[in-house]
Amino acid sequence: MDRNCVSSTCLRRRRGSTSVGSSGLHYLVCSAVIISVIILQLPSASFAAGSSAGSGEGRDGSSSGSGTAPSSIPLNFIFLSSDNPRLRTSGSIPAVDIALEMVTQSGILGKYKLQYTEALDSQCDRTQSLDMFHEAVRKRKGETFVQNIAIIGAGCSVATLPVAEICHYYNLPMLSWSSTAAELSNRRKFRSNYRLAPSEKLHSPGLAALIRHYQWAQVAMLTQLESLFIEGQRVVKKLLPEVSIVTREFTTDRDPLAVEDFFVKSRDMRVFVLNMYVDFAKKILCEAVRRGMYYPRFLWITPGNYIYTAAHVMLA
Repeated sequence: MDRNCVSSTCLRRRRGSTSVGSSGLHYLVCSAVIISVIILQLPSASFAAGSSAGSGEGRDGSSSGSGTAPSSIPLNFIFLSSDNPRLRTSGSIPAVDIALEMVTQSGILGKYKLQYTEALDSQCDRTQSLDMFHEAVRKRKGETFVQNIAIIGAGCSVATLPVAEICHYYNLPMLSWSSTAAELSNRRKFRSNYRLAPSEKLHSPGLAALIRHYQWAQVAMLTQLESLFIEGQRVVKKLLPEVSIVTREFTTDRDPLAVEDFFVKSRDMRVFVLNMYVDFAKKILCEAVRRGMYYPRFLWITPGNYIYTAAHVMLA
């Protein structure tokens, strides 16, 4: 199956061209995703595929002309990933390929063949993610629409939320394997979304316990105005009414005043919490180094998902 990218909007997928990153974690997570798709969708996919079988299409989608059943019936799923500095999930691509091979070799699918044609780049952006989704559901192969049975992705919560909100209208379940926005747990709003990662706000009690344990009386928190981060800040403030938490919210990392305002407003603080994506955190940490605001006089608490990036920033 040739799944090389054919447009600038999808990720480069040639084997060996993408780094897996935390390979063990990606391997397990993506294998679980693929198996979940099969369990959830095989009955309905069988019905849809049965109609295709009657048309006499072959393995490659072309008509066999003889009216005989194809040797395999494709079950396509939409794969949304991200190759954006704020959150890269493209490292999961090789793991998904491995999981597909495992499923195929297990024989659980019988005459069906689970596959995807492209890994679409959501760019961790709401509009781009919706564009990629609509392009995928409208995609044609010859005179017929490509039948999709599920959506995997998009990894980044900002890109996952808009698609998860509308995918039930297309009868497509969505498996968000690394999106941690608390809002995704709202079953009334996200009817067909199945999350495989716990909510980000579950970290908030741990952060509150850390602050209380060390008896910090003042904490500065900079929060990006995305649902992924807003709920976490709310929980921390609720759990620590006795602590003076100075907050600063921003909507975009392109605001030139955001960094300066944060340092002016929190000039008397010693403990800082960065509640944001990594691209803006880099600017904050670099400015902190320039101002000499680092250990042992100052403490910076950052999300663990970009701990390596933060280490590189300190060397910049």
